[in-house]
Amino acid sequence: MFAIDLNNLPELNFLIAAAHGQIESFQNILNDQRICIAPDQADEYGTTTPIEAASFDHIDIIDILLADGCIDSTLANLQGNTAPIRVALNDHATIVKPFFADARVDLNHVNVNDHSLLICAAVLAGFGTTQNNSAGISTGAKTHNATAGVMPITVESHISNI
Repeated sequence: MFAIDLNNLPELNFLIAAAHGQIESFQNILNDQRICIAPDQADEYGTTTPIEAASFDHIDIIDILLADGCIDSTLANLQGNTAPIRVALNDHATIVKPFFADARVDLNHVNVNDHSLLICAAVLAGFGTTQNNSAGISTGAKTHNATAGVMPITVESHISNI
C-alpha cells in the first residue's frame, strides 16, 4: 500500500474530490492518462479514496470505483473500517450488496468497535443495532458477539433483503 503524498496535487485533489463528492473532478483525474492515480493509495491514517467517499456518503463515487473495478475493498484505515463497512455504517443497503459478491471481502473483519460488514448488514436488514462495545450487535433480548462470529443463521438467509 502506498501513502498519499499530500504534496502531490493530483493525489490530494483526487482524495478531496472523493470526500466532497465532486464527480466531474473525480472522473477527470481518474481518467487522465497523464496522471497515475491509484484509488487504493492511503494517507497516513490508512484512509483510501473509497473509504473517504463512503465516510461522507458519496455513493456516486463508490459506484464509479466499483464499476471501474479499481478498488481493493479489503483495505482498512486505522480504525479498521473498510469501504464496505463505512457504506454499511452509513445505511446504504443498495451499495453494500456488491461487496458481498466480492470474494476478497472478509465479511467478519471487524473495526475497532467490533463491527463487521456482516454485523452492519444485519443491522441494515433490521436485526438490531450496532453498539460500541464487545457485544457487536443487539437483537432485542439476545446479544451476539461479533468477535466470536456467533450470528443467528437467519441473518445470512436475510442478507438478500438489504
